[in-house]
Amino acid sequence: AATLKNELAQVFNRGFWDGYYQGAYLGQWSEVYGSQATRKKVYCGKVTNWFDRIGVAEISVESAALNAGAKAMAIGATTGVVEFTVNDMRVNLKPAQTAAKGVKCSVAIVPDEVRNADGSIQQTPVKFERLRRGDKIYIWEEL
Repeated sequence: AATLKNELAQVFNRGFWDGYYQGAYLGQWSEVYGSQATRKKVYCGKVTNWFDRIGVAEISVESAALNAGAKAMAIGATTGVVEFTVNDMRVNLKPAQTAAKGVKCSVAIVPDEVRNADGSIQQTPVKFERLRRGDKIYIWEEL
């Protein structure tokens, strides 16, 4: 539970409070003004094609540029949330370090970690996670 709380604290904007304990008020209001989040998600584009055999997604970059080494996530109605690092990216079948707005690029999708139903990290290696057309791609931006 502590690791999940640390992950949530990166994007939660007001901090946490312990609630009421035996009738004692422990501070419901945030002690600081504004957001306490340490990172935010920035819309990048969407998946236009998925190559299942090799685990590669074709991404149409519509907003923010996609850079090699960036932490990203895919969100979709059926897919759910898949977090990954952009390690291998290609533009026009050639290796690239960045994909600008308006460009289609292909990215190998290897999830950073996969959690089991009980919240523990899966120990067996995962080859890739399936994405679907229309899934939205976001980039994590540190604040």
